[in-house]
Amino acid sequence: MPLDRLLREKPSQGRPMRRTTETRPATWDADNRTVEAVIATPTPVRRHDAQGPFMEVLDASTLDLSGAEGLAVIDSHRTDSGRHVLGRVEKVWRDGQNVMARLQITAAADAQWARDRIADGSLTGVSIGYTVAAWATRRTQNGLRSKSPSSWRIAAGFVAKVLATPLPQVLAMKIGEFRAWQDAARDVWEATRLKFE
Repeated sequence: MPLDRLLREKPSQGRPMRRTTETRPATWDADNRTVEAVIATPTPVRRHDAQGPFMEVLDASTLDLSGAEGLAVIDSHRTDSGRHVLGRVEKVWRDGQNVMARLQITAAADAQWARDRIADGSLTGVSIGYTVAAWATRRTQNGLRSKSPSSWRIAAGFVAKVLATPLPQVLAMKIGEFRAWQDAARDVWEATRLKFE
């Protein structure tokens, strides 16, 4: 389903949705063919449903981690052939308000391009598919709707050529730079969260 159509449709319970982030190329392990990625953050994303616009905020604490490990990592949402499977999700964990994943890329010869581009930092986009079992909806002081899944699961992982949204972005950084970025992002999140409460 095209992302623009997905964003226009009502996010119903159980229907797959997507969120886009980036890998952390500095974590590329060539021997094990793994890379870590921030796959979900609480950064509000504007969505639309039958009632109009709302801000979606993913809450890491309500994520059901069961079943995420072993899911396919797919090239650019292309699910029409097994040849588009680039690997699997090796591990998923919470890191504060973020959700992290370690992706293992296949050793198959036809995936060499993906390993090379992840290693050199030119392929960084990651998009997850997820399903929402239940929503918690509230109104902000200025009347805007905010929706957070009160129960959600990861359905698939994708390596994407182009990011659908500019945030969140986690680039190859030294750990100190990453922590500084996290602190700045947390400040933005807190300022945004206060507007929605």
